[in-house]
Amino acid sequence: MHRSDFLQQILLITDGCSNEGADPVNVAKIAARQGISVNVIGVIDDGVLGKKGEREVADIAVAGNGMYRFTKASDLSKTMQYMTQHSMEISIERAAVSRWGLSEYQTVEHLPPEFRPTIARAVEEAVEYAFLDVCLVIDQSGSMNPKQTYVIGAVRDLVHALSSRTGKYRMDTIVFPDIKGGTVRHLLVPPLRLADAIGKIAPQGNTPTGPALALAIQTLKMGLSNNTHQKRSSVYVG
Repeated sequence: MHRSDFLQQILLITDGCSNEGADPVNVAKIAARQGISVNVIGVIDDGVLGKKGEREVADIAVAGNGMYRFTKASDLSKTMQYMTQHSMEISIERAAVSRWGLSEYQTVEHLPPEFRPTIARAVEEAVEYAFLDVCLVIDQSGSMNPKQTYVIGAVRDLVHALSSRTGKYRMDTIVFPDIKGGTVRHLLVPPLRLADAIGKIAPQGNTPTGPALALAIQTLKMGLSNNTHQKRSSVYVG
């Protein structure tokens, strides 16, 4: 893993099951095949997400070669930051192990002792310097309405954390459904204004998770082809 490398990930925040459009699990598989990890946070509602919701969260993450966590809305901020950071570490470890011809070992901990310090130093440096291309995919269906304040705060804290890294990043944000009549919407605002933009959205409607993930993949691939190494939040309204 070199400083110039892209780390691409989708971070999905949802509190329920998809009920419109393509199967999100199948879409997550497409993302994984294109080198994009799909990480999922299931926001717990009154102590439970529901068996169906929990299963979908786990299935999306597994299909997307990512990770998942369940969290209370009040803990969303620290969970988002942990997921983003840890996903970077895992991606970097995989790349470093592969480049050293040690792909038979699953993690740094499984490496022979003589390789661990070198790989660990490479991972630590790359976490700080590698270019991060992240797409937030935020459920704004009706059930998310009471959690909106926590979503706004979590997004603000994540932008601050990413801006504090030495390495550059590109952040895109997709919300679903689109209250203007479409299935999904890609917000077009700078990162520092993103939380305020989300705060103007009144959660309502269905949960088209699959179409939202599909647009996230499209957006990340477009960003990689443009090779724009700058701190920004791009937006397309669909």
